[in-house]
Amino acid sequence: MELPRLATVRGEKTSTQSIPTSTFDKLDIDSWTSNPSGAFTTDSPGADDVTINWSGVYVISASILFPTPANAFVFGGVALYKNGSLDDWIIGFHGPDVATRVNGAIVSELAKGDYLSIYRWQTQSPTTTMTGSAATFTFFDVTFIDSLEVVS
Repeated sequence: MELPRLATVRGEKTSTQSIPTSTFDKLDIDSWTSNPSGAFTTDSPGADDVTINWSGVYVISASILFPTPANAFVFGGVALYKNGSLDDWIIGFHGPDVATRVNGAIVSELAKGDYLSIYRWQTQSPTTTMTGSAATFTFFDVTFIDSLEVVS
């Protein structure tokens, strides 16, 4: 069976979310868009997760706008969780007291049934709240790029 190339799912954050300090906090996903249908299952097994329906190689990318912090410098990052556990950092940063957009991507081999979530971590005390553009322009994409099937 020939699998379509570049099947993609995007999870977008559009509402306010408070992120506690120095803890990993799962990013709430407000909407999902995927093409073609059937490549992914969204909000499964839990809310804000995406399940892989085709084994293969994927590019996982995230773009998160951290709001202007109350403190001068903030350490932060975006992490990929696979099957409920920390799998990899997508990106980390040490930023000044301005709003900071972080963009990053990793390539990962995923099996059918693996599920993914995006978590955010930051050191601003006590919390930071994603509102307005910080919430509206935050998303993560999962893109299928190749099958692991052996072709003879």
